[in-house]
Amino acid sequence: MRVSRVCWLTFLCLVGYLAERAWGGELRVYNFNMAGGYVMRHPVTQEVFLPWAERVKQRTGGRVQIAYFPPNALGAELEHFEMVRKGRADIGHNYFARNPGRFLVSGVADLPEPGASPPEASVALWRMGRDIPEMRNEFAEVKILSFHVSASAQFCWGGSEKITGASQARGKKILVADGDAARVARYLGASPFIIPRSDFGFSLARNIADGCVLPVDGLRALNMSGQIKGLTLSGHSYNGWWLAMSLAAWNSLPPDLQRILEEESGEKLAYLIGQCLAASERAELDSLAAEGLALYKPEGAELNEWREQALVSLKEEWFRRMHERRLPAQRIFDESRAILRQNRGGHGHQ
Repeated sequence: MRVSRVCWLTFLCLVGYLAERAWGGELRVYNFNMAGGYVMRHPVTQEVFLPWAERVKQRTGGRVQIAYFPPNALGAELEHFEMVRKGRADIGHNYFARNPGRFLVSGVADLPEPGASPPEASVALWRMGRDIPEMRNEFAEVKILSFHVSASAQFCWGGSEKITGASQARGKKILVADGDAARVARYLGASPFIIPRSDFGFSLARNIADGCVLPVDGLRALNMSGQIKGLTLSGHSYNGWWLAMSLAAWNSLPPDLQRILEEESGEKLAYLIGQCLAASERAELDSLAAEGLALYKPEGAELNEWREQALVSLKEEWFRRMHERRLPAQRIFDESRAILRQNRGGHGHQ
């Protein structure tokens, strides 16, 4: 009788403990910090990332909360991927070329495909990451939430010279943020200087360079519109970006919350970011023109020359580095182009 009573009490305690564990698990709140690649005032931060975090919060009943931090707030912007990989940041965001060599295969998305809009190219990039195994391997140490491309890069000038032809860039001193942009500038006969984007305005204000390479959205976000007098709308290339979560943070989530986060991220988020970038570029160009900034629009052969020279300079180097690592460059390039072209003309996310 005594043994039975002890067993019964033990059973009740165990049931109570398990119930408490289960109930506590349901109530647990997961607070995640995100090391963002865009400043707080950037349109993607305000119109996509913050609403995305709010949707995740609402759909999870407040159990998943994502706090966005701009570059260099949680750690050096250059280290965003390492921070996520090592679990020092729960979520991170940056562009492939910011870490030279690490995302070589994924850099195929940085090779220009004339005419692809940001939403089309962003959805295509997400599908490349899904369908090209060598690209998936580059992100095996993190949980990829989404990919997207930047708005098209443009040549921004501190002087008043009208520049529409690629040959006019020869001899100019150009500020760039990464090796790929430097390669394009050098191929055009310019002299590139690699410095952080956040230092572009300071350098241009002191006439250290003739211009810089940036998407249009970067001018306002970096408070640079006062240092720029003209834009050559070459649209010669864009950058691929990753959005990833540390495996430790991802694995801490129960399956139902993982499912919600995936549903709000992935292709859907890629499309929303691309849409935002395209809309903000159009609005920003109208605003800059109204403020008196000169917009130089190459057309026909001149426009093709900017894009062809950018493609040649980037493709040549990408193939060389891929061959050095004995990776199937031609197959991956062909697959990426096929995916891009499948997403042209409204065949992207619905």
